[in-house]
Amino acid sequence: MTPRFIAGLATLTAVAVVAAAVGVWSRYGAAAPATPTEPVFADLGTRLNQTTEISVTTRAGTIVMKAGANGWVVANRGNFPARTDKVIKAAVQLSQLRFADAKTSLPDRYDRLEVEDIATKDSKSKLLRLADAQGATLAKIIVGRQVDSYRPGREAVYVRRPGDAQAWLAAGGLDVSGEMRDWVAREVIDIQMNRVSRATTVAPNGTALVVARAKPEDKFVVDNLPDGAKLKESAAGGIEDVARSLAYLDLSDVRPVAEFDFANDKATKIEVRTFDGLIVQVRVIDHEGGSWARFEASANPALASGPMAGAVDAQKEADALNARLGPWAYKLQDYKTTAFRMRLSDLLEAKS
Repeated sequence: MTPRFIAGLATLTAVAVVAAAVGVWSRYGAAAPATPTEPVFADLGTRLNQTTEISVTTRAGTIVMKAGANGWVVANRGNFPARTDKVIKAAVQLSQLRFADAKTSLPDRYDRLEVEDIATKDSKSKLLRLADAQGATLAKIIVGRQVDSYRPGREAVYVRRPGDAQAWLAAGGLDVSGEMRDWVAREVIDIQMNRVSRATTVAPNGTALVVARAKPEDKFVVDNLPDGAKLKESAAGGIEDVARSLAYLDLSDVRPVAEFDFANDKATKIEVRTFDGLIVQVRVIDHEGGSWARFEASANPALASGPMAGAVDAQKEADALNARLGPWAYKLQDYKTTAFRMRLSDLLEAKS
């Protein structure tokens, strides 16, 4: 048994045992409903410790997760760390799933249950597959719409075996998402506005917007306001959006940074400085209909000022950010990139 196998699956086996015990209690306890029919995969519970790969396929693509030396990783995203708890939960839930009621076997009605073939136009179904170290399939099922009102306190989901016409309502939860962001730790960076002293956005054409303040208790102002220019009444909101642009920043997808050209002249640049001396620089480019960003952190003790100076070790924080974020490019949610693209002209009243 290899270390990679142990790291990826020892916890999976332990959770499976606990889940099996909970399942027995819920089925035979005083309040349990009638026992459903046979398991969807009769022997999967005893074979979970053979699982080294889990994949989820939707019409949009496939997410492939594999057991690595230090836990589960997303294999087709440069081995970016996956949420091991999420992977384990999906595998254990699948092993506990039981057929409850036969539903339609007519393909033109599959869409109502969201169990249509993945390749079908506008398909909403998900294909969940578990495989062993040799690539052999341990279990494969088309996962459809969740049902919360199957029986009091019991979850259920519509499923269908690939190639089988019969769709089923299966008793049990099956938390399977087709979105990358649900299988990895979502948080990219979180620099709260109360730390920020200065934030700058630079458009690809070189035009800049700088918002700054001298002390943490001050309001942000436009530091490069042209002579005679007047801000819109609504400008205060835009100014603060720029200042908090790195707060609660989450990803929607991730790829190795080497797959992108962030040095091109179409990149938007952002720099955020804090009162404790941390500097975070971001470059954002448009790629395949989305906004992708890379991050680089540094520290400058000379910029630290006020009561926050020395409150954190800015160099240590910068090193940790670079180690975690540096190898990756992150696809950001569109509403989060609005502040990155804020321009000085957006905040100024039009000249009469």
